[in-house]
Amino acid sequence: MMNNEWIHHYTSLDTLELILKSGRIRFSRLDMVDDLNESKAYGDHDFSKFLFVSCWTDLGEESIPQWKMYADLLKGVRISLPKNFFPQYPFDPPPTLGITVQDRIRFPVRWDEIFTAEYWLQPIFLYESWFGKKVTYIDNIIGLFKNNFSLSRDVQRRENLNIQEMNTFACYKQKEWQFQSEYRFILCAFPPLKFPAGGFNNGHFVEKYSIHHVECIKEGRHPSVEFIDIDFGNGFQYVRFTLGPKCDEYDVGRLLALTKKYAPSATISKSTLSGTIR
Repeated sequence: MMNNEWIHHYTSLDTLELILKSGRIRFSRLDMVDDLNESKAYGDHDFSKFLFVSCWTDLGEESIPQWKMYADLLKGVRISLPKNFFPQYPFDPPPTLGITVQDRIRFPVRWDEIFTAEYWLQPIFLYESWFGKKVTYIDNIIGLFKNNFSLSRDVQRRENLNIQEMNTFACYKQKEWQFQSEYRFILCAFPPLKFPAGGFNNGHFVEKYSIHHVECIKEGRHPSVEFIDIDFGNGFQYVRFTLGPKCDEYDVGRLLALTKKYAPSATISKSTLSGTIR
């Protein structure tokens, strides 16, 4: 087993089927999640539209609120996995991109899915210490990061955008959500550019790449997608499924059929709350 730290995700059987069939985990844009205040934390520069999250919980005991809110009113399933279930792929871009790779970097996203036609992921968010985060709950998240953004001009009058403590973005929520005990995975994406000949070895492109980020944030020009799906490889080899407290025999049979086809090594158990909730 990869480690002894487990995280859990409550969902419906329909969504579980989509996850298993696709082999991918969905990251939703931060302004689309259930806590509306999360998108109000960034002041004038709404950075929430550049952040994408996959939401889990590290709460081991079953949560009635989460069964009701996210798992089809107690008829869904809880997915349990080791915290580091995402595979780690070598970051191996072609030499034509002009990207220098050091220290055998490995990311949970293949290099050819980092730069796509719909978005470009920011590689720094793919480092382990940025990618997976425990959520901290505070009294008021609104405007929390408004002073983290500052614009300045260099001697050539070019605008520079400085962002402080970006590794803390998407890591805070209002105390009202504390019952979730959330652990989340975070991606950051910007609209794509087109690589010129030489890629990052092209000095003009390096400058354009930097200006592009400033303009996107200033103008609110975020990726057009509302979600990003990431391949989990063989990450489900240790998966555990817990049936919701109100699952019936049909639901049991459906989960058994799904695991037989897509996750044969999975273990299945009934909820400890079965027969206790009207």
